[in-house]
Order: sequence, then structure tokens, then C-alpha cells
Amino acid sequence: MRRALPILVALTILVAACGGEGDSGGAADRGAVSTSPATLDADLLGQFDYDASAPLDVEELKSEVKDGAVVHDITYAGPEGRIDAFLVTPQGDGPYPAVEFMPGAPGAKYTFYTEAIELAKAGVVSLLPNPPYARPPIEDVVVFEPSDKDGIVQEVKEMRRGIDVLVSRPEVDPSRLGYVGFSWGASLGGIPSAGERR
Repeated sequence: MRRALPILVALTILVAACGGEGDSGGAADRGAVSTSPATLDADLLGQFDYDASAPLDVEELKSEVKDGAVVHDITYAGPEGRIDAFLVTPQGDGPYPAVEFMPGAPGAKYTFYTEAIELAKAGVVSLLPNPPYARPPIEDVVVFEPSDKDGIVQEVKEMRRGIDVLVSRPEVDPSRLGYVGFSWGASLGGIPSAGERR
């Protein structure tokens, strides 16, 4: 809670600074245009857009059977550079439900490896991408500065790109997708849930 407090305070100040309908200064007096909630939502969600039509360029570095699951060590084109990941699949053709995992900081693609193996044995595909904070240069994911926003936006775009990878796979049922996050990965999972309808 102590770490979240500065963010909550900053958001409160930001909301207060935006004013309201009863603002004595009046948006019209300042030459600003009134923004509807729908437009504001579209603008906020728009910052997480990326070129979803860009080729995924998935490359499989190696694969192995592990405890009844097939572990594919892959890399694919993200919105900004390549992303390393494990794609863990059942031994079969599917189509299977699928889940994308995101670890807490400073976790990496190995964090949910054991869970992905167990899910594969139960007939579920798992994608375990390396998040931005697991790739060099390794830096703190949050320093409670405005610059934190860039990392958050990048990670959410990469989460959405992970969904692109899953729905491109013939063994995945695109109508049965899920997301699992832990700690930092869980908190950011709420953002794509607002705009990612898959």
C-alpha cells in the first residue's frame, strides 16, 4: 500500500486539476473543448494501440516434451522489438483454451513454467512472454515518476501482442482466452481488460 500511495495521490491531484462542470474558471473561459466520457475513454485506451496487422514473425528456437507437455521456446515481433517467450501446449491438435501469463516484477518467462506444464496436461495452452522489465537493460519497473507511463504502455501493448500470438496458433481456440497476472502483472492486467475484447 505504501508503494501505491504516491500513485493514488498523483491520480487524485490530476483529477482535481481537471476541474468539473462547476469549475469557476470554466473550460470555455480557458479556450478548452469539453470532452465527453466516451471520447476521454477512447483517448486513454488509444495510447495502447499498436499495429496488430504487422507480421508476428514467430521463430521457434527449440521445443521439447516435458512431463507430457510440449514446451516451445519462441521469439516473435512485438510492438517495439522482439519478445522471447515459452509457448507450452498439450500433446495434441486442439483446439484448446489458452492463457497468457504475466509475472510480477522482476519476474521473467520462467516464473509460471511449472503452472504452464500442469495446465498443458489439463488441455490448456499457455504463453509465458518475457516482460519488458526482464530484458536488458534490467531496470526498476516503477520509480514513481511520470516516466513510469512509458513502461506501462509498452507492457500493455506487449500483452495485447501476446494475444495476437495465441489466436494465430491452430491449436488455440480463440473464443476461450484468459489472462493470469501476479503482483505487477496482475495490476496491469486490468488495463487491457478495458479495451481488449478477445
